[in-house]
Amino acid sequence: MRYLLLSILVYQLSTTLFGMTADDPLISAVDSLDATPLGPVGAEYRGGPGKASFFGLRTERESILDNTASGRDKVSARVHSDFAVGGIYLDAGQGAGLNLSFGKYFHKAETSLDSRVNFDDRIEQITKQYAEARLQIELLAELRASVDVRVAEHRFSILGDPFLSNLEAIKYRSSFVGYRGSLAYDTKTTILSYMYSPPLHGKALVEGEEKLVTDPGFLMLSLAHRLANKWGLGARVKRMLDEPDELSQGTTASDDTTNISLYGLDPDQYFRPWQLSLLGVAFPVTPKSTISVTLGQDIRRVNTTDYFVIQRADLRAVKGLRVVSYLWRLGLSMDYGNFQAGLGVGGYSREQDFTNNDRTTTYKASAQEMLGSLSLKL
Repeated sequence: MRYLLLSILVYQLSTTLFGMTADDPLISAVDSLDATPLGPVGAEYRGGPGKASFFGLRTERESILDNTASGRDKVSARVHSDFAVGGIYLDAGQGAGLNLSFGKYFHKAETSLDSRVNFDDRIEQITKQYAEARLQIELLAELRASVDVRVAEHRFSILGDPFLSNLEAIKYRSSFVGYRGSLAYDTKTTILSYMYSPPLHGKALVEGEEKLVTDPGFLMLSLAHRLANKWGLGARVKRMLDEPDELSQGTTASDDTTNISLYGLDPDQYFRPWQLSLLGVAFPVTPKSTISVTLGQDIRRVNTTDYFVIQRADLRAVKGLRVVSYLWRLGLSMDYGNFQAGLGVGGYSREQDFTNNDRTTTYKASAQEMLGSLSLKL
């Protein structure tokens, strides 16, 4: 489902994909940090010459759901994910422009029960593809609007029960269609923007059964300001719009008795992104290079609407609990006129203990990220 929160600076790449501009280093710091699939593209982009861009991100995460304090199992998952997106911006003149983007996300999770002897890792894979077309228009000298048409396809190969073999994976796909809109007020030194991205709705066919599915949306408010010394400062608050869908009902294996979680075995399925808050600063170190530093707070809600029990390793937490974590991003971008490039690193960690009916569960997760970007003026 989620995507995750991701990454940091890509200074010029943003002009095509993430709504940032070359003369506003702060927007670069904030936008690229929050690069969910296809990025939060919005009306804050000021238009200009055509541009083609590419963005790549690799994330390595380890998540643990430890029930050993209650005499139960410990689930650990090592997750490798890669996200790449390419796009092209075409200037239509008179303050109008068209942006076309395509992105692909690959997720591989290796899950084990650490308290079991001779228990081989269970492997699950998810592939997500996104395509988006954005039309941007200038309403007034300081006011712009954009509208996106979005389509997506998700493919799953999951087990949903640790005692099924890797040869018994459940495979299904889902498709979505939707839209996104944004407004930006731009005084040349300050940009205030608002974005509304409702959840995508679609259908999935699971073992011959059709299910209604959703891909979460969000509301987002961003503020960026450029100082006289060309430093950039800014902030962003993003609230997720998460609608439950029929995947939470799960399914059964071919024996019609083994319960299958359609979210898979990754412990992070229980922790749904709810709110992301970011503060960033970007500053030039040479005429051609800029450094960006961003700090953020990620709040996730505990969601146990999928009542699937991983034998003795499930999470049975009181609804409404939240997990708070903090993340960081550091990036370097380089501008060579018609060609720009960026590199960055980041990471986060979170930990929370849950107690319910004298049963204690400890959740831990940590991740490291690396990214790169290229951008070329047409």
